[in-house]
Amino acid sequence: MEIRGLIPATVTPFNTDGSVDYKSLSDHIARVGSATGLYGVCVNGHAGEVLALTSDERKNVVAAARKALPAQLKVIGGLASHSLADLVQQGLNAKQAGADMLLVFPLFDVRPYRHLARNADAVFSVFQRLDQEVNLPISVFQYPETAGAVYSLEALIRIAELPNVVAMKAATGSPTKYAEIHDALHDRISVLAACDAPSLLGMLLHDAPGALVGISVVGTQKWSDLVREATSGSAQKAKEIHNSF
Repeated sequence: MEIRGLIPATVTPFNTDGSVDYKSLSDHIARVGSATGLYGVCVNGHAGEVLALTSDERKNVVAAARKALPAQLKVIGGLASHSLADLVQQGLNAKQAGADMLLVFPLFDVRPYRHLARNADAVFSVFQRLDQEVNLPISVFQYPETAGAVYSLEALIRIAELPNVVAMKAATGSPTKYAEIHDALHDRISVLAACDAPSLLGMLLHDAPGALVGISVVGTQKWSDLVREATSGSAQKAKEIHNSF
């Protein structure tokens, strides 16, 4: 399963009482999804306020995205929890709501658990449960080194063997770290570039298949053009588009 092109990560608008503004959300997702060259659209990410949403709201956001997008575009739903059982349930909820793929945030992104992110057995057990019990394509979310909850390369190689682990949002922070992960895993999964900063271009030009970035919800077509040129077109044109932002 090869993933090519841009995946924008959308925002979630709220009403003044703190509830989700589903009308504005649907309009936002439809506008982002109207760009050409997209693989899909990601909801319930960091920019989508996943940590501020209830389980029901997360499910409803996925359903709204599926309704707002054309059938050929994939809906990628973010999962974030410190409980494995809850993570599995969220995955099942997203699947029921119409998600085509899951973007799984590190279960260990909390201080007492962070050391487990480098424990290959612990990481594998999480993704094995999701693989078996949710049975939906999975994109792993790899944080930059400064985040603390960073998977070891050994752990990434192990989970890449699972049938449903098909991609990675490699938010490594630098082209050098991206290249290390890409070169180790690109023949098994799609290692997507992910950086809301100038170093994104360097990642894309290292034979990236595509990108998953939040900043691309603003001027989506231009970001899609950048990804297209950098990954399968002209590096020079990609540089020109990049420098025009």
